[in-house]
Amino acid sequence: MKSIFIGTRLEALKVLILFSKVELIITKKNSFVDKYTDKTKFRIIYINSKNKVNHFRKISNGDQKIILSAGFPYLIPKKYLKKNKIIINSHPS
Repeated sequence: MKSIFIGTRLEALKVLILFSKVELIITKKNSFVDKYTDKTKFRIIYINSKNKVNHFRKISNGDQKIILSAGFPYLIPKKYLKKNKIIINSHPS
């Protein structure tokens, strides 16, 4: 099953990789995900407050079935979250 990972939590990304085909990673520059993910195996996009809306559209328009958010520092507006996807928002507590 195709998926998108959004966030900075490396341990959550590792689990998603085990159970799905991660097609896109959206993270922050210099996060653990950025530092320790093999950039030759994954398409990685870096997000900041100025470009986040463009990346939210990629979440919405893709054919991936799973969206996992773990350690993502921005709220994703509801209009970008499609009902035909499994959306998981994880918090490290």
